[in-house]
Amino acid sequence: MPKRQQTAQQIKNRGEALSAKEKQKRKERVLTQGTASFTSSIADAIVIKNQNVFFLTTPDGNVPLKKNHGYGLYYHDCRYLSGYTLRLADAKPNVLISDAAQGFRAIFDMTNNEIQVDEGRHIPKDDIGITWERVLDGAQCALYDVLRFQNYALEPIQFHLSLAFQAEFEDIFAIRGLLPGHPGKLEPPAWQDDVLTFAYHGGDGLDRRLTIHCSQAPDRVDDTLAYFQVRLPPQKSHRLMITLIIHEAPSSVQTVSSGKQARKLEQVKSVQQQAADAWVGEKTSVQSDSLLLNATIARSLRDLHMLRTSIGEQRFFAAGVPWFVTLFGRDSIITAMQTLAFNPEIAAETLRVLARYQGERVDAWRDEQPGKILHELRVGELARLGEIPHLPYYGTIDATPLFLSLFVRHAGWTGDLTLFNELRSNVERGLEWIDRYGDSNGDGYVEYQSASEKGGDV
Repeated sequence: MPKRQQTAQQIKNRGEALSAKEKQKRKERVLTQGTASFTSSIADAIVIKNQNVFFLTTPDGNVPLKKNHGYGLYYHDCRYLSGYTLRLADAKPNVLISDAAQGFRAIFDMTNNEIQVDEGRHIPKDDIGITWERVLDGAQCALYDVLRFQNYALEPIQFHLSLAFQAEFEDIFAIRGLLPGHPGKLEPPAWQDDVLTFAYHGGDGLDRRLTIHCSQAPDRVDDTLAYFQVRLPPQKSHRLMITLIIHEAPSSVQTVSSGKQARKLEQVKSVQQQAADAWVGEKTSVQSDSLLLNATIARSLRDLHMLRTSIGEQRFFAAGVPWFVTLFGRDSIITAMQTLAFNPEIAAETLRVLARYQGERVDAWRDEQPGKILHELRVGELARLGEIPHLPYYGTIDATPLFLSLFVRHAGWTGDLTLFNELRSNVERGLEWIDRYGDSNGDGYVEYQSASEKGGDV
């Protein structure tokens, strides 16, 4: 508890920089919009995720350089990469197929459209095969991109490849269009020893960086663009690897090192696949005479594994990519309930992490009350600065009753009261919240009204 109390005091001090009126306005903007985001649709996104890092791209593997979209590379409620495009002789490749079934890995197979390489010379359509493989390593906060170019023609070909990058380190609430962003200082991007570095000194006392490493030196760089001259003999291929590494550390720590070492790609893929296989293998096995049902259950469990997220050593399931990759009381509890038949330990982990953040006092800013279970926990810059009430936010009516229900169901499935006895004081505080705060008018029903003037009950 001392660590929790210290954090709360720090947030209280930061929040005092905002007037009560401005705080109320911010709270209402975040909680009463009735929409997750005001950005353009990301329904077509190709999504990969590993631990606390996730990446969304368009179906052709790119991240648009324009504003007002939700694609990009995210970590701890911050978008570290907001633009990333590939061009062959200034032309977009033609995507044939994209797949992200493994969760931590995506593959894009593409060919070239007809491209003009210089005066009077062009490369016919489909002469170049392009395979874009990308793998996330959440443990090292790294994204590995492997580009393979294959010449299918009988003549040698030559073209320039350009890669453009963009990073602005926006808080996820700013990306969603709910709040203004950038309380800190954004440094100009810089190349050094063939490494491109983006840096941001957050207003919350954290330095955030993204370093981009190329397996071969670019032939030319221009601001945040890298140009490579690719020469392909007939029927031959060329491989280029780009590694993007996320760095986050307190500003007082001098070593936000751009020399952070990434692991070897094959090692990463092997470790990630073994982890996913092991996780699925530990669960209750379901077999039927329907190949479709078997495949659906297997894919569902692997997708659930992809949503595995953590706070320190405690793990839970995120509510959804990209806007809800964090701890939600209701969503995490319902997921735990629905997976009791597969692995009751999911429920135990969920109950422990929610008990850690159970409400301790009356705080109108965060709709917190003693014994109440949180609605949503955020760890980004705006939350750490106390500019939004999400560290954590308790504005929910059903998380506490669901928390208690999960205890009952977990005991029923396991026949074991060890967890109940371990967290009995949390159970009793939850019951007390229902009697004292949940049923404020004494009519026997639980009701909730946000301290926000516009409501915002969830």
